[in-house]
Amino acid sequence: MRIAIFIHRIGSYHLARLNALSKICDLYVVEYSAVDNTYQWDIIEEKNNLNLITLFTDSDIHNKSKYVIEKALKNALLQIAPDVVALPGWYGFHVLVSLSLSSLYGIPAVVMSDSTNHDHPRVWWKEWIKKNILHFYSSALVGGTPHKLYMLKLGMTEKSIFTGYDTVDNEYFTVGAHSARSRVSTLRKEYRLPVNYFLSSNRFIPQKNLFFLIEAYGRYRHLAGNGAWKLVILGDGELRKKLENLVNTLNLSADVLFPGFIQYKNLPNYYGLAKAYVQASTKETWGLVINEAMASGLPVLVSDRCGCATDLVHDGINGYKFDPSDRDALVSHLFAMSTGKYDTKTLGKASEEIIKNWSTELFADSLLKAAAVAINAPKKRVHILPRCVLSLLLRV
Repeated sequence: MRIAIFIHRIGSYHLARLNALSKICDLYVVEYSAVDNTYQWDIIEEKNNLNLITLFTDSDIHNKSKYVIEKALKNALLQIAPDVVALPGWYGFHVLVSLSLSSLYGIPAVVMSDSTNHDHPRVWWKEWIKKNILHFYSSALVGGTPHKLYMLKLGMTEKSIFTGYDTVDNEYFTVGAHSARSRVSTLRKEYRLPVNYFLSSNRFIPQKNLFFLIEAYGRYRHLAGNGAWKLVILGDGELRKKLENLVNTLNLSADVLFPGFIQYKNLPNYYGLAKAYVQASTKETWGLVINEAMASGLPVLVSDRCGCATDLVHDGINGYKFDPSDRDALVSHLFAMSTGKYDTKTLGKASEEIIKNWSTELFADSLLKAAAVAINAPKKRVHILPRCVLSLLLRV
């Protein structure tokens, strides 16, 4: 089976999934752009070992004209001649024209999505548009339970939906974190990290709820006194200066650390030396950093608005979920985690076991099943209304 999978830009977590998938099918990868306007990732040289077509290497696809995008996609599809395509959702001209061309050439399509019913305000007319776009897809690969429920709500049949879209290279983080723990003194000095700390990793944007996290940490710091763990927040972004100002205002400059954006190769060291992981997002379609933290053997405190929380966070087993507007609840969890009320070692071991069920092999197996459903489904005869909707969207 020849599968063409389309990805905006290949990051390290994509590469791990693609390597797993390439072992069980004839895989071709279409990368829309080699660079983007969002992430500071290093260029992944290993991606060149894949059957790869990168459409644009000089700038983000969003900077290209519709004509140029459509021409590049036509050439890619004709060159690959896939049995099935896997496309990332329903948003953006580049995705919609990929879907339109696949339909024109009679190629069945799998939608890959980690959207849930609650990660954005749902407006009836937007949902109506999505339902019409889904007529062009024959099956779906989604994140987990809430993502499957949302896909069902949009009209996809249950037998056509498979979970496992959001996975990381668990072994990379497990091995890397254990290695870091064997070099604690050296790494702590090299990275200037405290003995005990909570870790959080985010883009510094509003939905990551970092002001809430820092304010909750400030209350916890006052409550815990000299025995308080530090807070290390990885990442960067538009809110950095305001976050640093808040830390200074709360007199937490010695307790809250901002190491900046950390490249993939160094992430296991930060996870390995941490005591627990915290994610306070108000909106998070999944949250791959939670996968990484769990694979690294950490107990996790995760906002119940994160798409992964339902499937990955088992209260009292490997961590706890919390309401990202309830500061007192998070303060209580931070205090219990750092004072021994919660058995962090037991919780961390449970994290490692739970995340084994969410591997890149699961991604590969689920996508292959979704592709088989799409290929074996009766040939799609999309009615005039969905076709008109897609045509109008391509012109907007």
